[in-house]
Amino acid sequence: MDGPRSLLSAEFDDLVSTVNEIFRGRPGDQIAEEFPHVYTLTNLSNLKIIKKDGRIISHAGFLPRLASILGCAVPSASVGFVCTRKEERGKGYASLLLRDCMREMERRGLDFLYISGSRDLYLRLGAARAGITHRCTLGRLEAPKGREILVEEALERDAQDLTRLHSQESPRYFRNLTMTKTLLKGAQIRGCRTLVVRRNGHPSSYLSFAIPRSPKGSKVAMVQEYAGSREALLESLSSVMKAFDLDGMTFDVQPHDREFLNVLKKHCSIPPTSRLPEGTVRVLNLPRLIGRLTPALEEKSNGLFRKLKTEPEARGFRLSLGGESRLFSDPMGIADLVFGHPSKEANATAKETRLKLGTLLDHIFPVPLVWSGWDCVLY
Repeated sequence: MDGPRSLLSAEFDDLVSTVNEIFRGRPGDQIAEEFPHVYTLTNLSNLKIIKKDGRIISHAGFLPRLASILGCAVPSASVGFVCTRKEERGKGYASLLLRDCMREMERRGLDFLYISGSRDLYLRLGAARAGITHRCTLGRLEAPKGREILVEEALERDAQDLTRLHSQESPRYFRNLTMTKTLLKGAQIRGCRTLVVRRNGHPSSYLSFAIPRSPKGSKVAMVQEYAGSREALLESLSSVMKAFDLDGMTFDVQPHDREFLNVLKKHCSIPPTSRLPEGTVRVLNLPRLIGRLTPALEEKSNGLFRKLKTEPEARGFRLSLGGESRLFSDPMGIADLVFGHPSKEANATAKETRLKLGTLLDHIFPVPLVWSGWDCVLY
């Protein structure tokens, strides 16, 4: 067996063809075209493989990304395309690859990883379904009509405006112009429609959505990403649904986006549902992540956060405040603590009856989980 190890440049075409064959049932390069931010020669060190008898039999890829959470820069990684050839499954190759990926991430100082999947494989390695989002579906007849709104298909020349609008979002992954162009191209190849919403001639917002392929039943598009003015976005939806003959559009809205969520609630006949985001997440180093978020967590705790001590231990991470301390050894519990869980929203107001350490943790957590949007690394 050769690996786990990083891909060599001479093996790039072979890997792309292998991944395409496993996920699409035929060799080719479609996967690389759809996810050009992952399958690129500049990401070779993060494309892990195992070979047997000179043939790639298993693969896992990740993409390091710098996230902005509560205004703080947090190094992270997106993981996906975890696969093994059918005849080699059940032998632990994928687990070997993912453990190798996590060791590499920890060595580079990445604080958490997001996997766009929730298989038992990921759960066994400590990744958890965590985070909170609100799913809202706006029907075609429920969408308000806007004035002086122009909606146009986004082209590469619009990338600068898309980058600017996205840069105003929080949380988000940092993007430069080159990355925006790459992600826009990949989304287009995957079949997403990306529209720029202009008000008085100026780009105010954008949205990117996938139209269901099945002709049966209602035709409701899933919004993959949006940014910019929520008012302009909302006013554009009536004309968008009419142009694409949609019965509705579904948004996953994060709790911090309260204004947009409240506006959607007013127009949607079906109340939004609180749910877990797609995928799983694992915090790699809790003290280091807390350190990155220090400026924001100090604001949330009225200064009490400064007295919190964090330190790694053999079995996990210990948080201490005054005479209290708590050991966090379960990776899934750590993910729930940091990024929250819909089942715990109802307890969010019951803070003052908790012990001092518990009260502080309730004040500073959860923090919003970055919505992957175009940055997704699938499977």
